[in-house]
Amino acid sequence: MKHRWKKAVSGIVAAALMIPCMPMIHITAQEEIRVLVAGEQVEFDQPPVLRNDRVLVPLRAVGEALGCEVHWYENTQSIGIGRNGNGLDDVVLKVGYPRVLSLTDNNVVEKVTEIDQPPIVENDRTLVPVRALAEAVGAEVRWEEATQTVTVTPWNVNPDLIFQDGIAILKQGRYSSVQKEDGTMLLPGQYDRIVRYGDMLVADVVSYVAKWWQTTVYDLDGNVLMAEKTDAKLLYVFGYLSVSWTERTDKAWWEEGSSVTRHTVLDKTGKTVLENVDDETYQSFRREYFLLNVVETDTAGSSQSGLVRATVSKENGETRTIFMNEDCTEVAILHEFEKVWPFENGYAPFCERGRWGYIDTKGNVVIQPQYEEARAFSETVAPVKSGGVWGFVGKDGLEKVAPQYEEFYIAEDGTEMTVKKDGKWGLIDAQGITKIPFQFDTPFWFQEDMAVMTDGEKYGYIGRSGEWVIPAQFDGCRPFSGGVAVVSRTTDSGDENITEQYALIDKTGQLITEFGKYYIYGLRGVTNGYINVGFLEYDSSGILGVDGTEIECHQLIWP
Repeated sequence: MKHRWKKAVSGIVAAALMIPCMPMIHITAQEEIRVLVAGEQVEFDQPPVLRNDRVLVPLRAVGEALGCEVHWYENTQSIGIGRNGNGLDDVVLKVGYPRVLSLTDNNVVEKVTEIDQPPIVENDRTLVPVRALAEAVGAEVRWEEATQTVTVTPWNVNPDLIFQDGIAILKQGRYSSVQKEDGTMLLPGQYDRIVRYGDMLVADVVSYVAKWWQTTVYDLDGNVLMAEKTDAKLLYVFGYLSVSWTERTDKAWWEEGSSVTRHTVLDKTGKTVLENVDDETYQSFRREYFLLNVVETDTAGSSQSGLVRATVSKENGETRTIFMNEDCTEVAILHEFEKVWPFENGYAPFCERGRWGYIDTKGNVVIQPQYEEARAFSETVAPVKSGGVWGFVGKDGLEKVAPQYEEFYIAEDGTEMTVKKDGKWGLIDAQGITKIPFQFDTPFWFQEDMAVMTDGEKYGYIGRSGEWVIPAQFDGCRPFSGGVAVVSRTTDSGDENITEQYALIDKTGQLITEFGKYYIYGLRGVTNGYINVGFLEYDSSGILGVDGTEIECHQLIWP
């Protein structure tokens, strides 16, 4: 099975893996150790053992009793533990390795926790510290001295989740699941998207290779209301969920009528109103029950404004855009816009008769349509185009920086902008005061007060003065993260055999690692104090400290 690293349960592992602080377990090797998971005794074909005052238990028996998937990778002697039922690992341990790795979905080590007793192999069984295993996946562990019993209680519930009707949708990287308040999973983490509409859960599985998706509708107890439909189009408006899909007929694919569109409609309680009906029946239902002929909704920006954009089809074939409330049961802003973008920071650009202005979340026009183009507001200003060039306007409608720039990049807080004028790039503040003169041929932006820049041939870094801090000397650079950046150089050994090698540098430009020793996946830089790398000399993967120290090397991604 192809193995990927996946992020551990948010908020759980970070808190639970304080393993070095756990209380000592005092037993003798002759005493029988019992392990209870959720009140049930776990049976072992290899009994628990005592090492360094730590109870070690057979991994698979306890892991599966906790409802986890357990994966053993023989060639690396590594153990993967996945909690969400999607075949991916949240936590990794390794035989003889005194650390627990908590992983993100992007192959990045999120946390490394030291343990004083590593996993071992005994009688062809992998044994792991029971507390390290349980707490790594969010369970509570208690030792009862009198009965020599380890009691494991699943699960710690993520305090950041917002529960409604006893359930919450949990998004971890690419995958989504539905968790109940007791910490158990209603729907496993195998779906690319889960959305709640009324009393229904709509779950999608996407195949990015075959380019299809399958949609299943569940009730709030996890029962199937509508079985899988492939490439279905969904629309939830005015309290009804419409599911539309295409079916092949017995005619040849090139003949007219070779496919037909079918529809199922459920109301917000999950009751089926129409089931597998033709287009004529469905359109008749829409005309009777839909206040407007809404054909599409877009939730972009809805988390900020509580408003959802909806496209309305008119009888003359034109389309207009309205705003509905967050659950799309009613129209929130009555005006039908020619064009309108999502709300950001309380305002949305809209277009009428070819000119752009801004509205607030009540639908009030706060800046009259007057610009050739308009973009979303940052926290303070928005880019507007007039006379073919860009400037910046404030939320009060007043011009902050007169239109004069050919292109721009704006900071999220709106305090500074990288802008292009007369073919050169420079930096200005929100009042239009020049901070870095217009002298560069390429755009730039700052991260940790350093910006990647090129002299036309090589790459280096400039500071906020616009002067070179690290001279251009590399064939490629990435932004700084945690005081470390990834740089590359290209070597040509002839016959078009070009090799790119990577190294790590600090903010003085000094090499932390040698070129070519490591291949740094995706040029990610530093994540939570660790750098994810590939070890070329070992043909494997692992992690580094920010000082270049090799922490671990073993092949986890493609065993």
